[in-house]
Amino acid sequence: MTMAPQDDAKLKELMLFIADRCENDAFFGSIKLNKVLFWSDMLFYAQHGRTITGAEYQRLQFGPAPRRVLPVLRELDDSRRGAMRERRTTKGTQKRLVALDDADLSLFSGEEIAHVDSILRALARQTAGQLSNRTHDDATWKFARDGETINPNAIFISDESVGKGELAFGLAEAKAQGLV
Repeated sequence: MTMAPQDDAKLKELMLFIADRCENDAFFGSIKLNKVLFWSDMLFYAQHGRTITGAEYQRLQFGPAPRRVLPVLRELDDSRRGAMRERRTTKGTQKRLVALDDADLSLFSGEEIAHVDSILRALARQTAGQLSNRTHDDATWKFARDGETINPNAIFISDESVGKGELAFGLAEAKAQGLV
């Protein structure tokens, strides 16, 4: 499912919101923006069965990114609502989105914004490298090939062992719900 340009509204506004919130975050750049978007959408999906933005994510070298992130960044730049800036760091050049306009939060519920704020707090002190390593250890990343769309249902996959008690509990719940 590829998003049509008119479907980009929530993605665009959330990108502005995140850029504004991360204005003073020395670790904030395009990689971290993609990670915040990804975890916001995937963890919201795990709790509510839908993403916040409706964006489709693809597996890229440094982690997942919305498939339409580049067109949306160009649109923000063309409309002068946001701009990509480069800054030198000890590890190279950091590209970061700078919000030049306030995000239109009327597109979001209070619950959605509170969720994104919690993701921002959780990832605040992490570098792009740390976030990439964390993403690459996740099942959502492992079950897609470079360039492929990441299935949001992969958020429910774990490669951790299941204990006998957990297995028995799961089976009892499945039976109680008539699933087995």
